[in-house]
Amino acid sequence: MYRLGRVVVLKLGSHDVKGFRWGFQIANFSTESSSSNVMVDYLVTSLGFSVEEAIATSSKVRTFKSPEKPASVIHFFKQSGLDQPQIKKIIYETPKVLSCDLHKVVKPRMKVLQDLGLSGSDLAMAICANRVIWKRSLNCQLIPMFQYLKTIVSDKTVSKALMQSAFLTHPAARGNLPSIVALLQDYVFSNDKIEKLILEKPRLFIMDPKRVHDVLVNVENKLQIPRNSPRFFVGFHALISMSEKTIESKIETYKSFGFTEGDVWTLASKIPANLQISETKIRNGLSFYMKVLGFDANYIIAWPILLCLSVEKRVIPRWTLLKGLKEKGLLKTDYSLGSFLAQSERTFAKFVLGFKEKAPDLCEDYFKSTGSAAVADI
Repeated sequence: MYRLGRVVVLKLGSHDVKGFRWGFQIANFSTESSSSNVMVDYLVTSLGFSVEEAIATSSKVRTFKSPEKPASVIHFFKQSGLDQPQIKKIIYETPKVLSCDLHKVVKPRMKVLQDLGLSGSDLAMAICANRVIWKRSLNCQLIPMFQYLKTIVSDKTVSKALMQSAFLTHPAARGNLPSIVALLQDYVFSNDKIEKLILEKPRLFIMDPKRVHDVLVNVENKLQIPRNSPRFFVGFHALISMSEKTIESKIETYKSFGFTEGDVWTLASKIPANLQISETKIRNGLSFYMKVLGFDANYIIAWPILLCLSVEKRVIPRWTLLKGLKEKGLLKTDYSLGSFLAQSERTFAKFVLGFKEKAPDLCEDYFKSTGSAAVADI
């Protein structure tokens, strides 16, 4: 006898004149298949799962002889104020909750989340973002972690963090988060700044604390930004977003255009985003500024905003306009292109409108090319 999925094939041993006689019998579903069907049927009828969704979900949990246990979990979710779509999403995203003990696992973890002020769609979002919450120790990780965070930031911030990321339920969070917070506080980060990082850079708090320390040192030593400067946070925010390998690769890109490593750190110290922009944007920007406009590294360092600008949407339209005004003798020959490129759109639009009567075509072409006709009505 051979089992092929849900079909049992029986080999019948009698002969006839034509040789062996084979017979096939389709067996009833096994106990395991039957219990799986119970789960599928229950998810379809009680929560509106499609058959495909129900099969995929039931395959991720142990089988049930009856829907009594998963039904108790779902009933509790309903009692907790969650509606059917929210419960369906939770079950689909974290199907193993159906196998959890309602009183020892589900209820206590739900209470921890509700005590943070989470309810309804926010509660469902937090659970789905932290799929492993049912596995995490209540007393060894979740409660100590949340209690510690509440000494630094508000319940609302902890709730938002849970809704956005799984870092608080990550295994590394319990050991790394307090160490990283202590490092940040040593570098004069206020609780408001730490709160901002929790919401914007949550993965920071599960990094190796040594990596975080190295970044803090680089901001102070390589970017030359004092730790008590408001710009220190901006520099840290930029560097912690990239791996060391990424930073090294971007420095090499700058060096291929004649910059020294010191030049790159000087440029980044003025505007840290010069290290955050993509290598493609760096190459395209430097190619245009240095090969077309003739700028050198010192000029770009003097105007660090340049590489953060869009060459196509901002730089070329302004350069074209200024070149046209110069050819008409309407612009001094010693004007600084960098100063014009650095101006806000509104300020530059006012400048352009000053030539509306003397060079109407150039002005019209500029506003058309930038799509800033509304600004032209200043």
